[in-house]
Amino acid sequence: MNFSDISNNVERAITQVQTMAQTIGELQVFIQDNNRRKEQLMSQAYALGNDEDSARRRNEIGRMISNINSENQRYSNMLQNAQTKYNEAANYLNVCKAKLGELEAAIVQRLKSLESSMEKLSIMSSGPFGGSAAANEMSRLDAKYNQHTAELNATKALIHRIDEAAASGDPDRPKVLRRR
Repeated sequence: MNFSDISNNVERAITQVQTMAQTIGELQVFIQDNNRRKEQLMSQAYALGNDEDSARRRNEIGRMISNINSENQRYSNMLQNAQTKYNEAANYLNVCKAKLGELEAAIVQRLKSLESSMEKLSIMSSGPFGGSAAANEMSRLDAKYNQHTAELNATKALIHRIDEAAASGDPDRPKVLRRR
């Protein structure tokens, strides 16, 4: 998997994490509101007398509570589905972050190797082996160094993006690993 693939997949997973976190929050609010409504209805039912109108009203309240229970069951199923999707996306971000960490380490190694090669070339070019061939090679190494530095910066930025997504989530939700 190359950086471009990882980057695209990370953005999709971040969107999924954020969307599911929002959905989870909304569903939790719906369930809480329904539970409050249900408690109010139950209080009303208990306060009713024993006459025929009270019995009819108690039956209406019973149907309303039954509807609330059905609605809460639907919301609970949706909540469970959203939590599963959230966890899958968060886990995928953890995998991508690990791959990016490996990529970052490999780029750092390449940069160190290039620095060493550039240092050696600089020493050699100052002696009798200098000239246009050494200058051309130094230019090529310089371009490679700049390319790897850009890759390193992009990798670090993507890791930071994952960290930001983790930090912005709901504190009660499982987190994407934060960078050490």
